[in-house]
Amino acid sequence: MIFRRSVSNDLGDFSLDRQTLNVFMLLNGKDDLQKLADDTGTNLGAIRIVISNLLKLGLIEEVQHEVVMLDGDFFGYLINELAIATGPIASVLIEDEVRNLGYEVDRLPAHRAVELVDKLAAEILREEKKTAFIKNMINKIRQKGYPA
Repeated sequence: MIFRRSVSNDLGDFSLDRQTLNVFMLLNGKDDLQKLADDTGTNLGAIRIVISNLLKLGLIEEVQHEVVMLDGDFFGYLINELAIATGPIASVLIEDEVRNLGYEVDRLPAHRAVELVDKLAAEILREEKKTAFIKNMINKIRQKGYPA
């Protein structure tokens, strides 16, 4: 989830503790909650509590982004490229890694493509095949316009 500051004129008086003010100032409409937690050195649970309080005060709003998912063309290419390096187990490796990322194969956000490729590349033992796999997949990611 991504949030941005949203201050209106009719808020009334309120006070913010140091942690809440720090999180509020970092909200830019681009970074997710995990990035906020990392930037503040706070755990994700504490960030969620701060965000909840800021929402109740009306100081922030959720940014609605259309999440682009990896498509069938990408997965078909991924299976073929990984099969060249690992053989017929490629589709099983892909399904396992997608699930390890917390998604289903048909619902993996495009911004996770590079991470998926990195994790799958770790399964390839021969260095020359690993290098070719990574190169080909990065080219496909760029071709599709997915974030790299």
